[in-house]
Amino acid sequence: MNKPLYSIITVCLNNEQGLANTSQSIQTQTYKNFEWIVIDGASQDNSLAIAQKNAALTHLISEPDDGIYHAMNKGIALAQGEYCLFLNSGDWLYDDTVLAEAATQLKGDLVAGWLTVIYPEKFNKTPKLRRLDLQDVRKKFLYHRTLHHQATFIKRELFDKHGGYDQGYKIYGDWDFFLRVINRGVSLEFIKKCIANYPFDGISSTELGTKLSKKEIESIRNRHFSMAYRAKRTVIDYFENKLGTRGY
Repeated sequence: MNKPLYSIITVCLNNEQGLANTSQSIQTQTYKNFEWIVIDGASQDNSLAIAQKNAALTHLISEPDDGIYHAMNKGIALAQGEYCLFLNSGDWLYDDTVLAEAATQLKGDLVAGWLTVIYPEKFNKTPKLRRLDLQDVRKKFLYHRTLHHQATFIKRELFDKHGGYDQGYKIYGDWDFFLRVINRGVSLEFIKKCIANYPFDGISSTELGTKLSKKEIESIRNRHFSMAYRAKRTVIDYFENKLGTRGY
């Protein structure tokens, strides 16, 4: 069997409706050279049945885990594709041709596309398209934000060379991983296309601003940025916030 171009890895726990949306978007892709790996945390709803109905399903594991990054690492261990895409339960591919269009543009170690954020009704906000290109992703950007894992294709071999996700993180392990490999000189390319839709209701949204969130952000910055840069950034951010001029 030929090696698939993509390993789409989906982490799920008791989210049958979200998984149904993810599964539907995968099943209708016009491009078929991919595998779909579902890592379930021992769901008690109909998540397993939904995954099993999809003919694209390649691997399904359902067992307790130690958090989202432990589950994502399990998916990596099974992945045979050239690129991994982490499309977790509730996320869905933007349209039916996403994988086909991206296949012609995968040249780098990391290939980042655009993401549409879908807000719950209580926010009373319209969906927001988050675009990224090379001029956006500078040191300042990566100090405050990260690439969107739902819209970034990651070469499978990077995990062999640089290790998987740090399971000590509960919210920002993907940010830690992207900083780790970018600081080691991997290539970063961009696709000017929306890759996925992300409903703003996952752990990163519910934990935003909490003690855990702040603790992980501090840990990541201490790990990947020098003390001098952190001090400089604190001063600049203070004045930019005061003047309302901060940008990425």
